[in-house]
Amino acid sequence: MKIVEKEAYHEFTHHEGSVKPIWCLLTDGGPDENPRFLANILKYMLIFKKLKLDYLTVRTHAPGQSAYNPVERSMSSLSGKLAGIVLNAFNYGNHLGNINGQVSIIDEELGYKNFKHAGEHLCELWNRDLINKRPVVATYIEKHDDIMFSDIEKGTWDWIDCHSQICKYSFDLQKCDDRSCCEPLRATNAFELLSLNNGFLRLVIKGQDEHFLNLIHTLEFF
Repeated sequence: MKIVEKEAYHEFTHHEGSVKPIWCLLTDGGPDENPRFLANILKYMLIFKKLKLDYLTVRTHAPGQSAYNPVERSMSSLSGKLAGIVLNAFNYGNHLGNINGQVSIIDEELGYKNFKHAGEHLCELWNRDLINKRPVVATYIEKHDDIMFSDIEKGTWDWIDCHSQICKYSFDLQKCDDRSCCEPLRATNAFELLSLNNGFLRLVIKGQDEHFLNLIHTLEFF
């Protein structure tokens, strides 16, 4: 949602002043973004509703596809920027102490302040340089909340089941034909193409050699 708000990204998030109706999110395999986990599926549903998308597909790489993963290549540059950097873990004082022969946190509030200071400094380092000629948006999050989705109906599993296609390496959401449920389509031509495959993009599948097909090749074939 932060990316949508930033004008530097509007070239590929917007068209003629509006958010593009079809989105493809290519994610890494981490548990905080992988489309296999219910908590993530619920967040992707909120994004789908908030942006009023016609179609959202969230894809992650199957075994043997790491060579195609641009997320890994981009993230590696962030790691490189930390070479030789020391983050001060005790900027506001030492929050650690010795309890029964073990190092433990003795001042939790002070520990949070120190952690925040280090996190904000880390964000400053990452925000300085571009990746692929685009700005990096790194923000220290002190507390997670859903305030940006406060105006969106949460939905139920029945809603997800009616609008989605879920497999191990992908999660797809599309609008339905019920106008009391979903707004009219904006990308009607694309949905004519999707209708050839039950309204969804193809799943992440294996080829005849038993290797998973690359997402780009699958989309081109489709």
